[in-house]
Parts: sequence; C-alpha cells; structure tokens
Amino acid sequence: MGSFQDDVSPIMKSCKTKDELDGFRKNIKNKLKRFFCSPSSLSPTSPSTETLEFVPVKTALNAAGPSTLNQIKKQDDDDAYSFTSSKRGLAVIINNEVFHEPKQFEKRSGTERDAAALEETLTGIGFDVLMENNLTSTQMTCVLTSAAIDYEHADADCFVCVVMSHGDVMWFERGGTFNKKMERNDVIFGVDGLPVKTKFIIDTFNNWNCPSLKDKPRLFFFQACRGEKLDHGTEIPLLKDLQISLRTTSSSSVSCGSNNGYLLTNDSLVMKNGKDETDSKPETYNGTKPNQQDILPQFSSPQLPVPPPSLYEDCLVMYATPPGYASWRREDGSWFIQSLCHVLNSPQVGSGKVSLLRALTQVSGLVALKYETYSEDDPSYHEKKQQPVIYSMLIKDVFLKRRVPMGARTINYGVSEKVFNGCNEELRSSVYV
Repeated sequence: MGSFQDDVSPIMKSCKTKDELDGFRKNIKNKLKRFFCSPSSLSPTSPSTETLEFVPVKTALNAAGPSTLNQIKKQDDDDAYSFTSSKRGLAVIINNEVFHEPKQFEKRSGTERDAAALEETLTGIGFDVLMENNLTSTQMTCVLTSAAIDYEHADADCFVCVVMSHGDVMWFERGGTFNKKMERNDVIFGVDGLPVKTKFIIDTFNNWNCPSLKDKPRLFFFQACRGEKLDHGTEIPLLKDLQISLRTTSSSSVSCGSNNGYLLTNDSLVMKNGKDETDSKPETYNGTKPNQQDILPQFSSPQLPVPPPSLYEDCLVMYATPPGYASWRREDGSWFIQSLCHVLNSPQVGSGKVSLLRALTQVSGLVALKYETYSEDDPSYHEKKQQPVIYSMLIKDVFLKRRVPMGARTINYGVSEKVFNGCNEELRSSVYV
C-alpha cells in the first residue's frame, strides 16, 4: 500500500501556484481552529418526531432472568464505543455541484439540498461541521489532510466524512517495472475533472496518518457513481391472485436483466413528473438506445474485479451504490443522502436506542424499496433501482445519541441557505449522481 505522501503528491502537482495552495491550506486550518476557540458545552436536543419502525430483535435472551440481563447490559456497555469526550467530533462534508467542464460533468442539481440536510442532521447530533463546496481535486486533498492534522481528535468521540460528487471507476498501475498490474479503483472527481481515490480519503484517517483517532469510530459516506451499470430491479410476486408485485434491487447480480414491474406501495417515492439523473459523466449513455442495456459501455473492457475499499479497525464505509453501478439524485436531493438524514433524525436513533449499523441497514432498505426512477421519454432510464452498500470493520456498536453545542458550531462557507424540508415536500425530479 502506498504511503500517505505517495498518494497525495501526484494530485498536488495540479495546483496553479504554491502560494495559492498554501493560502488555501491556511484558510482551512483557521476554520478548524475556530471549533476550539471556546469551551465546548453540549446539551441534549429533540430529534425528529417522525417515527420509523425498528422491529425488536427476538432472541433466546428475552427469556433470561434479571441477573442474566444485568450481566448482558454491562457487556453491552463494554461493547459500545465510548462517547464521553468533551466533543462529539468533526464532520467534513465535501459537496461538488458545479464543474469546470459542464460538457463532461453536468451540474449536480439537488446536491445543495443534501448539503443542507446533512448540515442540520450532523449539527443536531453534536458534530462540528466543516462544509466545503465545489473543490478541485487538490483542494479536496488539502481539506482532508488538514482535517486529519489540524483538528483535536483526541478530545472527540468519532469522525465523519461525507463526499458528494460525480464518481466512476478508473484503471491504475500497481507494482514495479517487472510486476506491473492494472487495478480498478473507485474515484471521486473534483470540479476540475481530476480524480481522487476513495482509498486515499479513507487512508488519510487511518491510525498511521491520524493517530489521535485510534480506537475511535471513523464513518465515511460516499454519494457518487461507482460505474455505469443501471440496476433494473427484480420483480417479487406478493399476491398472485391480485397480480401485485414489489420491485426490489438486483445489483447483487453480476448480469443485468430487463425485468419490468411497478413499485405499488402506498408510500412509494416513485417520481411521475421529472427526470432521474446519475452522478457519472453525461456521455456515458450517449447513443444508447432504449433496449440496449446488455451492451452498455462497461462490457467493452475486461471485467477485472474492483478491489475492496481500504478498511481499517474502527472504520465504516457506506457507498450509495455497489461497485460498477450508478447512483441517483433528484432536484430535492439524492436517494441515499435524503434517506440517511431521514433515519439519523428519527427518535429511535437520536435517543440512543438503535445502533448505527442497524440504522444504516434501515437506510439501505429505504433506498432499495421506496425509490424507483420514472422516465416516459427514455425507457432505458425507466424503473431503475439502487442499493447502498455497507463495509464495516467497527469492533463495537456506535450509538449517535443527539446532542448539540451551545451556540453556533457549524463552519459553513458557500452552502445554500435553503432550508431542508425533509420528506414532507412533494418530490421532484431525480438526478443521476
């Protein structure tokens, strides 16, 4: 595995001037210092009143006696990360919306709603939120490295990083002169169109590069495409006599079928008036005819497996979509980020009764079952699905009991001031994020 410096240096060369880079670094460092200008005072806050159904897990322990349950409770306390530090921690949000080359990278309409929702949610949980918008690849690396070095993680419970941008998979060489190998890696693009490996983002906060986070949970969320394939879904018969079916995702399969069907639940988030968009380059599907899903561009290159993400102890990574697949976004936000905020704002999560991993499973379910594209103009984009993916090396449970700092704790530069209205506002068109 390459060192921290090895991964950074190629990207740093794209900076216009050394003074410009130094100035940007200094600016980010000053922003992070503002979180520590005054003593942190935390107090509980009321979570969202909207309820989600978390069904109790039934096990043989339900029949245990009081003494056994007390022992289990003590063990459960030991099996949860300690969240008793003076600060909840830093949450870095990188939100790329407008790109330098709009012909290559379309504007990510709706991402400002995701940014507003994340800011509100993470601030409510008690995080110091550093929001940065429309960053080049160099600026992205500067923000991340500064967040690892210049924030006092030793006084914090955990760390969160959310990156929202266009994404893809790219080929990279590994090895020396005589043992070169080609490897596919997930990348996220800066607004200059240059890629940053998700591997680099995660590596920046490992125990070697950020020792002050040792034994503390590090949570990463990526809203970006990881390839070009579309998830056509799978029709699951529910009531044969009434000919009712439920469409779920099929992204766990290597091949793409062309199943048809409808999501007929009453609380369906299918959009009837608008266009769903993805977070890949717009030319990805140029020239693709409606019934040509089986000859999409991804089949023209050797299908070598995408290596698993860099994972370290105490690390969790959640992607909006599986390797090789596109993710979707609407004008009022992406399927994944809106579902994530919706669940984290629930009373069950905010009161500390539901663990993070269980909550994220609920997020996956919301995206997979409640959303579906709708496109009368282009059948190749019609009735597509999405399935988030969780990779976890957490060794204990995480409980994000809500608490907020007294006074302003968010450093927010350039983000839209639009207020996030949650799920009550009528859904508009979806976008390919």
